[in-house]
Amino acid sequence: SRQEYRKYGGAKLNRLNPGNYTARIQATSLSGNGSWTDPVFF
Repeated sequence: SRQEYRKYGGAKLNRLNPGNYTARIQATSLSGNGSWTDPVFF
């Protein structure tokens, strides 16, 4: 949520099992959806 993002200064991904993951972010506002970011692998 927006409140958690502000509280922690970012997003937390909890309880991930060991492995390879990919994340992308897309902003959303009243004007619509933004573009997806490039993928981040971790």
